[in-house]
Amino acid sequence: MGIPTLDQVQIELANRRYWRYVEYVHRGRWKPAPYLIYLCNKVQDFLEDKLFNEDGTKVQILCVSLPPQHGKSMSLTETLPSWVIGKFKTWRVIEVSYNEDFARKFGRRNREKINEFGERIFGVRISKSTGAMDEWELENGVGSMLSR
Repeated sequence: MGIPTLDQVQIELANRRYWRYVEYVHRGRWKPAPYLIYLCNKVQDFLEDKLFNEDGTKVQILCVSLPPQHGKSMSLTETLPSWVIGKFKTWRVIEVSYNEDFARKFGRRNREKINEFGERIFGVRISKSTGAMDEWELENGVGSMLSR
């Protein structure tokens, strides 16, 4: 075993930390501002059951509110489902948008991320039997995404 390449290190980081995944799959288009890294870390903690209220109870609902054009869509809607399905291969994700065009777009972008990075980062692939951009599943027949 030799010294890992920069890409191997970035892939390992993308597997471990959600914000690193966002940074990696967007190839420099996503700027890791401190508030976006904070947001990504909170979302990851929430998904991994590591986010607790001050009284020690688990956080059951996580609401995100940012002004327009502050990175919500790129950081969450068009990236988080692909990371979730890659990490938690049996989870089913539903993404809901206020109109059909956005739902299709976010479903397509998440599918593209799994197609391009899924096997390399998480060891997953999209099933060949699911061709829709807004409704697809992994080869394992369990992990899936539905966009409406």
